[in-house]
Amino acid sequence: MAQVEFHFGEFQLQPFERRLLRKGGDVAITGRGFDVLCTLVRKAGEVVTKEELHAAVWGSLVVEEANLHVQVSLLRKALGNDSIATVPRLGYRFAWPVDSDLVPGRSASRFSRPLSIVVLPFAEARAPQGQEYFADWVTDEITTTLSKVPDSLIISNWTALAYKNQALDLGTVARDLGVRYVLQGQLDRGVQDLDLNARLLDAETGKVLWSDRITVPLTDLRELCHDVVERLAGALDLKLRQEEAERSKPADAEDPAFMDLVMRARCVSYANWSQRHYEESAELFERAWRMAPDSVIALCWHAESRLILNACWPGPDGERVLVECEHDLQRALALDAYNGHVHHALSVLRQQQYRLEEALEFNQRAMELWPSCVHTVAWRAALRIYIGRSDLAIDDALRALSLSPRDPHQWAMYQRLGQAAVMLGDYERAAPWLEHSRMLLPFWGTLLLLAAARAGLGEIESARELLAQVGDEGAEYMRRARLSEHPAYLHQQEVNFVGPLVANGLIPAAPSVV
Repeated sequence: MAQVEFHFGEFQLQPFERRLLRKGGDVAITGRGFDVLCTLVRKAGEVVTKEELHAAVWGSLVVEEANLHVQVSLLRKALGNDSIATVPRLGYRFAWPVDSDLVPGRSASRFSRPLSIVVLPFAEARAPQGQEYFADWVTDEITTTLSKVPDSLIISNWTALAYKNQALDLGTVARDLGVRYVLQGQLDRGVQDLDLNARLLDAETGKVLWSDRITVPLTDLRELCHDVVERLAGALDLKLRQEEAERSKPADAEDPAFMDLVMRARCVSYANWSQRHYEESAELFERAWRMAPDSVIALCWHAESRLILNACWPGPDGERVLVECEHDLQRALALDAYNGHVHHALSVLRQQQYRLEEALEFNQRAMELWPSCVHTVAWRAALRIYIGRSDLAIDDALRALSLSPRDPHQWAMYQRLGQAAVMLGDYERAAPWLEHSRMLLPFWGTLLLLAAARAGLGEIESARELLAQVGDEGAEYMRRARLSEHPAYLHQQEVNFVGPLVANGLIPAAPSVV
């Protein structure tokens, strides 16, 4: 069956494979952004109203108009500011000349990669009251294990959980996320064993490609995840090296009470962003660590939860926290040098120690071991900002959005995009990203960055109102946060972030603001 692809400038758009290419290389854009682009390109030169775009991209879903504005802004960043013209009070027009070709011999599938997959939230009909998080944990572990597969696109568990307890049309899910396969599962816990009925489906046709039933002891839960991925690899005919499969196997002896603490801790911080929730999560991780002090899982999560608190809500014992986390993570590295989470946590630690080159090296290793992990990609965006390469950080943040387009922490990814643009002095691009982040969660850090963007655009009263909302928490953070001592970062911060606020009399000239 022949399919149509479009060419404009240096770009090639393949709607049937959901790919945007530039000189043969993939360009990362969000799932919704891809649908917006396809709609505009198919009517190149014509005005496409906002109502038409909403209907084509979101269907019957009720969404804020700002969502469309954000997607257009992201597309302009990927293509060029002159690619999409705004038609006041009407909509948008794709402004570049477009050629189209018939491509014979292509599969009619719209999904691109050999392995692009979302693991939908597993169901557990008979879950004990208060333990609904168990199935979420199993879903997350299988997603994490799959993310180690080279040359794959594995949608983040954060996005997958957005579909929990929903009646789903698999075709719609696949188009939204840009995946070829969907993995579903049903859990049944007995007194001593756990049964998992799993099935792999072609996302476009709904055809079941593989199904299996796996039973493991409750004391060996991570072996369940390894077993699922191993059988899934066989179903997809993936050429996984034996050593990679071995690395997926746990080195931890797992007591059910220990794993229950880990699952509860991760559940608490899943969709929450507050000091109270992170302190509660850290306390649960510490209990797990005390129960199994030589567990790589416990060492990593215990250290990372403390580092998050140290970065976002710093206290007077910050240096002691860094020393203790160093000890824990070196122990974890000695136990499992091929664990992506260990390298990611060490990267976070090195950043707080202002050892940014080492932080980037650990991040690179984490990405090699964990190539489709949204956390490592988003963290690289932050590190690049901290070394003064915000231009590269934008690409990383967009890649993170493509891995997890429905992430409950998506506000942080848009904040990162806005932060990078502010540091570059590109306030016109920064403002819509930060507005979208604020709409998702009015975090004080976002308000501070948005105030700088508004001041840079000359919108002084708006900036003043935003600063008034930041409050004492933001002021305290500005005095104590550990981000970077890199000269390029400090220069961009002083000129492009603090500069507009000082120049317009919104804050006094003072030591660096974060």
